Amino acid sequence: MESERETFGTSTSKDGSANSRSENCQQNIRVPPPDVDIQASQDEVIVKVSCSLDTHPVSKVMETFKEAQTSVVESKLAAANDTIYHTFVIKSQGSEELTKDKLIAAFSRESNALQI
Repeated sequence: MESERETFGTSTSKDGSANSRSENCQQNIRVPPPDVDIQASQDEVIVKVSCSLDTHPVSKVMETFKEAQTSVVESKLAAANDTIYHTFVIKSQGSEELTKDKLIAAFSRESNALQI
């Protein structure tokens, strides 16, 4: 839990003061913590976590979808073997093959930009 707070810039010490290391890493910009909503119903508990797209790890992926002029119609998240799998279903505008090629090109550009 403490590492999550540091990631989102909201870690506090035992005396309640803000963690300056976390703030310095983020150039003194306070990042609001994620909103967590927990609901229990029948045989399950539903946990919904939301935060600003700008602060979410998937923000670059969503930006790439937007640049490729595609729309996400469904998103799934799964975890296995210390790996997070985030699957997106894209609404194809026209040929699926053209949409696939457009996304490959967009993600290739993004990948190259991150390596520079």
